[in-house]
Amino acid sequence: MIRLNRHAEPQILIENRVDWTEEYVNWRNNPMGPEPRRFAHHDIRDALQAETHSKCAYCEARIGDVAFDHIEHKLPKRSNPTLVCAWQNLTIACPKCNTYKGQYDEPQCPLLDPHVDDVENYITFFGPMALPYDSESADATITRLRLNRTELLYERAQLLDTLYRLLNLVQRAANEPAVRIALWLQIDTMTDAAGQFASACRYFLAAQLAERGITRP
Repeated sequence: MIRLNRHAEPQILIENRVDWTEEYVNWRNNPMGPEPRRFAHHDIRDALQAETHSKCAYCEARIGDVAFDHIEHKLPKRSNPTLVCAWQNLTIACPKCNTYKGQYDEPQCPLLDPHVDDVENYITFFGPMALPYDSESADATITRLRLNRTELLYERAQLLDTLYRLLNLVQRAANEPAVRIALWLQIDTMTDAAGQFASACRYFLAAQLAERGITRP
C-alpha cells in the first residue's frame, strides 16, 4: 500500500452528489428494486483509476488484467449511507480486498486510508511479507485485507526476484555507464507509484542498496 494523491472530484459527482445520495438513502430506508449505483458512473471510475494507477488501493495489484475492479467505499455504504457518493470515501479495490474488507467499520481501530495516512510509515516489508510497524491500524489492515495471502506473496516475490536480478546487472555494469542508466530506468519504473507492488519494491531496494553498498547515479 502506498500513499495516494486525491485528484479533483469529477464534475458529474459535483453536480449530482446530493440527489444521488438522497436516492440511495431513500432506497436503504425502503429497499425496493435494485440498489442505486450512481457512484459507478464511468467518469467517476475513470477518475479513481487514474489516481490509483489502475491498481488496488490496498494490495497494489494491477487489477484490469485478471478481474473487474470494484468501486470501494472506505467507510461501508451500508453503515454510512450519506457517504455513498462522497468523493473522499471512494477508491478502487480488487475483488478480493473489497470482499475481505466487507463491512469493517471500527472507529477505535480504523483501517489505514491510503489517501490520508502515510501508509509506508506503518506497513513495512520483509521481502514479500507485509508487516505492521507499531500500529494497531496497520495490523488490522494487513489482517482484515489478508495482504499476505498466498497469491500476493507469490506475485511480490516474483517481482522482487526481477529487481534482485536488475541490481546484479547494475553491479556487473560498473564500467558501462549507458547500461547502468538503462538498468536504473527499469528499477525506477518498478518503484514508481504506478508500479505494481511499489511499496514492497521500495523497501527491498533500500535494503539491497544498503547491503551491497550501491550508490545511485
